[in-house]
Amino acid sequence: MEKQKQGRGIAGLLTDASEYAFPDACDMHISASDREMRFGMVKEHARKLLEKHIRKPFFNARYADSVERMSVEEFEQGKEWLNDTFHLIRRGEDDCLPSVKWVLELAKAAVRRYRVRGLVIDPYNELDHQRPPNQTETEYVSQILTMIKRFAQHHGCHVWFVAHPKQV
Repeated sequence: MEKQKQGRGIAGLLTDASEYAFPDACDMHISASDREMRFGMVKEHARKLLEKHIRKPFFNARYADSVERMSVEEFEQGKEWLNDTFHLIRRGEDDCLPSVKWVLELAKAAVRRYRVRGLVIDPYNELDHQRPPNQTETEYVSQILTMIKRFAQHHGCHVWFVAHPKQV
């Protein structure tokens, strides 16, 4: 009997061009340790991940000091790596915030279509969190976490939340 191929990794919903390095660092660490992992991202994350993978800056920029910029060949190799490692789930062009249910529906499709094994929701606080007036915030969060936990268990999929609380 042929051994079934393992899932390819992590897809994610990255609804915002986050400037935080933690999700990128996690993605890079996991993809380096497991070549079959896939992640989700947006364009701004793509540039940063490509720079980390190639270990050269994309632009001649102040942050790059005098380090040589990546070549066209390195860029093309990096794009292939990105395509093999990451899968994008993101909201459409409209200004509507995605709901948790919408995220899970797209994540379910990504799990089935791309055999991904993880979901990064970034940022969690920019999802549509409309709750019934008779439901407390604690009850709502409990309900959402239960829904996410069931999704993760049913689909054998890790889920990470990244929240960017607003400064007061």
